[in-house]
Amino acid sequence: MRDSGRVSLAVVLLLLTSTGIALLAERSRAGLPAPHPQSLEVRGQSQEEAHRKSAGCITCHISTDEPTMHPTKTVRLGCADCHGGNSDARAIPGSAQNSAENMQAKEKAHVQPRNPAFKNRSALPERVFTDWLKESKEYVRFVNPGDLRVAPETCGEIGCHANEVRAVSTSMMTHGGFLWGAALYNNGAFPHKNAYFGESYSADGQPQAIKAAPPPTPEETRTKGIVPQLVPLQRWEVSQPGNVLRVFERGGRKKAEVGNPNRDEDPGKPEDKLSDR
Repeated sequence: MRDSGRVSLAVVLLLLTSTGIALLAERSRAGLPAPHPQSLEVRGQSQEEAHRKSAGCITCHISTDEPTMHPTKTVRLGCADCHGGNSDARAIPGSAQNSAENMQAKEKAHVQPRNPAFKNRSALPERVFTDWLKESKEYVRFVNPGDLRVAPETCGEIGCHANEVRAVSTSMMTHGGFLWGAALYNNGAFPHKNAYFGESYSADGQPQAIKAAPPPTPEETRTKGIVPQLVPLQRWEVSQPGNVLRVFERGGRKKAEVGNPNRDEDPGKPEDKLSDR
């Protein structure tokens, strides 16, 4: 019986290793990045292990949150597997939700943002997208594990949704290449019809290029619209009206002019412009 147990264990280990190697090979063929070192451990963890990674979270998040986003129960994941944070921090039983003790536990459990404006996510200021790019990937992951800056390490882990994350990150609905291509070409800012610019950001919030691998042939570009790469939009100064893409700016009113008053303009604007000079 002892030898039989050893053989069975060896067979199980061999199957797990073979499965991991096969998944790694498939990921490599698809051109996907290497998985997080703990990904295989997460995929094979028990329900008890997954629960330990949610134990502290569910002391606060009780009736308003689902225990898992996989209702089939076929995937065993804890809160911290996707969101990160400290799942060991716990609310004090019987104490008020906003008590000092519970607020301190919340601070320990949650990943804190660099920008204080994000601490109260129920009342965020308008147009904070560029500030969001300055946040750490740990905070981005905590708030939204599906954000494309961190999705390769969460939803896109080996054996999960790697292909979907890859497809979404290069989708036209993500990078907006068609929009920028049409706007730039039709307004005379770029001489070629094929899309060349698009929006994509790395894990640290920096603009990055998207390249096709392998590069498409000219025939594929002509007949299927596959472009070799998309590069980040170039910088331009908003203080000068030379760039045609200023039509995308928020507003809609004519720019104030010194010596040419307008009843609808904000008081003091021409004087401010004179003082700035």
